[in-house]
Amino acid sequence: MYKRQELIGQKRSVVLKKQERVLLKKIENTKSLIKETQKNEALTISQLSIIKNQISYREELIRNYNAQIKKLDQNINDINHDVIIVGAGPAGTSAALYANKLGLKTVLIDKSRFPRDKICGDALSGKSVKILDDLGLIDGLNNLDGSIIKRIIFANPKHSECELFLDKSLNKEHISHGYVIPRNIFDNYMFEQARKVSDVEQGFSVSDLLIDGGKVIGVKGKSREGSEKEFKGSIVFGADGPNSIVSKRMGLYSMDMEHTAVGIRCYYENVGELTDQIELHLSLIHISEPTRLRRISYAVF
Repeated sequence: MYKRQELIGQKRSVVLKKQERVLLKKIENTKSLIKETQKNEALTISQLSIIKNQISYREELIRNYNAQIKKLDQNINDINHDVIIVGAGPAGTSAALYANKLGLKTVLIDKSRFPRDKICGDALSGKSVKILDDLGLIDGLNNLDGSIIKRIIFANPKHSECELFLDKSLNKEHISHGYVIPRNIFDNYMFEQARKVSDVEQGFSVSDLLIDGGKVIGVKGKSREGSEKEFKGSIVFGADGPNSIVSKRMGLYSMDMEHTAVGIRCYYENVGELTDQIELHLSLIHISEPTRLRRISYAVF
């Protein structure tokens, strides 16, 4: 009986040890699994960290791109005009009218308010008339308070004369007549035509150019009321006369006294026997320096 119980006990011991080995194996497997899981978790955390860094980097790129796009949009919004024309005399207004024919948006800027006067002989040259004809302005020109000219007399200091008949030219490309129109009338006519197709800014004195990256991108200045303003555009067109601020700021201006003239104008009333001609007289006079001669001309219209 005792031996039987001992045998049973031994068998149970063997079974328990076997179960213990199985459990120990499972524990080892579980520990290995835990370690593998921890390793995988560490790897996953590392991968997540890399992914987060990539996301942060891409988000930063997107922010930079958006900032650049916003700046570009701002620059585009700032460029309100294709052409900024400084000076609204005949040159500036003609430029605005031609720009409109090309589909360009312009702004016409002048320090004066129109109508305004200008010292001049008031005659329109043949080239000027051709330009006005090309712009379709001749019919309106004929209705202005001025004179139609068909003859020009040129005279030299020796009183020799040459008379030119505009309406007798054999070249059909030549003009058949010219005009003498006071500048306060003619310039205002041109200004009114230009303002139909262009933005205008009167009474605004341009003080400087706007330069970005070595490129001229606009102008700035002040109105007569004292308010400062900037205009930005793709092209700045200087038509602001012999004392051009555009030319000065670009370093293109120089006053050569050898080629500088002063104009004096006077109007007379009740002059009789006027015809359809103008006279251009050219003379030479001495000035304070005896070795130099200066040329003086006067015109009778």
